[in-house]
Order: sequence, then structure tokens, then C-alpha cells
Amino acid sequence: MDKERKEMLLSMAAANTQIPKGTMEHYASIVQAKVEQFEEEEKKYGGLTEQEIREAEAIIDPNARAMGQSKKAYAKELKKVIEASDVLIEVLDARDPEGCRSKELE
Repeated sequence: MDKERKEMLLSMAAANTQIPKGTMEHYASIVQAKVEQFEEEEKKYGGLTEQEIREAEAIIDPNARAMGQSKKAYAKELKKVIEASDVLIEVLDARDPEGCRSKELE
């Protein structure tokens, strides 16, 4: 795509001009809008990568990793108990039975 055409598409997208559906210009304007949305989100996070965000969260909440490990240990122990059990009773909240129900457990 030549430079003039690209500038025209950008100006049309900026002016919010209607472009006929199915044309390359239409798809180019959609892509440009998504690029702008991505850039706005990137500014919000200061250009950080996902890894940097995870590292920052670990600094803010140092117990996050330990909690993840304890959840795994809990799940492992729960599985042992379920396998050793003859009967399981699942108690549901009458106000929201579907919301507190565990389909994995069932």
C-alpha cells in the first residue's frame, strides 16, 4: 500500500468516515482502530510486558505464589479424600444453588 493511500485511510478512520464493507479499505480501517486501541491499553500499563506485570504483582503481593502452591496442595489433598470416600455431600446455598455448585466435584 502506498503512502498516500495509507494516509487517506488513516484520515478517514480518524474522521470516522463510512467505508463500504468488504473492501480492503474497510479492513484496513478496522485494523487501524484495533492498533489504536492496543496502543491506548499499552499506555495504560506503561508499556510493560506480561512478565513485567507478573513480577510487579509478585512484589506487591509476595504471598501470591505461595497461595498458588497451597491451592495445588489443597486440590491434591481433596482428590485423595474424595477417592477414599463412599459418600459425598455437597451443600448448596438456596439463594444461588447454581452459583455455589461445583461441577468439577460432581
